Amino acid sequence: MRTVTIGDKQIALRANPLALFYYRQAFGQDMVAAVMELQSKMQLVGQGDFSGMDMVGIFQLTYAMHKAAEPNKVQMSFEEWLDQFDGLGLGEEENWIVDVVQEAIDGLFRTGKPAPEKRGAKK
Repeated sequence: MRTVTIGDKQIALRANPLALFYYRQAFGQDMVAAVMELQSKMQLVGQGDFSGMDMVGIFQLTYAMHKAAEPNKVQMSFEEWLDQFDGLGLGEEENWIVDVVQEAIDGLFRTGKPAPEKRGAKK
């Protein structure tokens, strides 16, 4: 679980099975597939190619994880939730987009087991 700042708002995020449910419920799609697609697009952004940037997709991911972090607080629709932001918060000092994608990856793709040791690795 982590908190990001979008504009002047603190947004708690939690990537867990409940976030998967909220994403499917709100958007009719699988959140894991969306995370994988966003992750590949973020690599292109890191190389300076912003042509595939999907801000609505990032806000959808943020919404589902925020609702999972605070289910009793986030009772509004995606459109109502999105309306609370005055701007996108895309200044150079803001890393919230990377943090959103990283929270999704950290929460959804962990195995709970230590990584297997590579063959031939020294102990």
